[in-house]
Amino acid sequence: MGMRTLSRSFGSAAAAAALLFAACYKLVPVAGETPSGESQVVLEFTDAGAEQLGGVLGAAIISARGRPLAWTADTIALAMIATTRRTGEEQFWKGDRVAIPRGAVARIYERRLDRGKTALFAVTGAAIAFGAQQVIRGSGSGVPRPPNRGPGQ
Repeated sequence: MGMRTLSRSFGSAAAAAALLFAACYKLVPVAGETPSGESQVVLEFTDAGAEQLGGVLGAAIISARGRPLAWTADTIALAMIATTRRTGEEQFWKGDRVAIPRGAVARIYERRLDRGKTALFAVTGAAIAFGAQQVIRGSGSGVPRPPNRGPGQ
């Protein structure tokens, strides 16, 4: 097997692993406490709030994800990471600061690592990698060789 094929195999495996680990988060409702600036929060909007923020965030937006910059009784300022449309499509941002009125927000969640899923996917990923390695190395034709006999036998 050439280096180019091997490189593609490892690149595909890395991409698959990235997709698996991206799914290892859960949304936990925020109950009064202010999440740290290192965390990520998801704000789900009311219908009126989505309409109010349409000019800033885009049309048909149902939620915004970002890092909290300021958290007051009236406003939540985020360093924006992504917005989600009603269709499920995500639009990614580059950390732009957006102030969102609390009245526009229906629910607030903190995005946290799901340790159980992460462990499950890590074990599954390791098993897949092991299987792929066995296929890449090749284990022969699967047909046992006849015993090596001496001359005249």
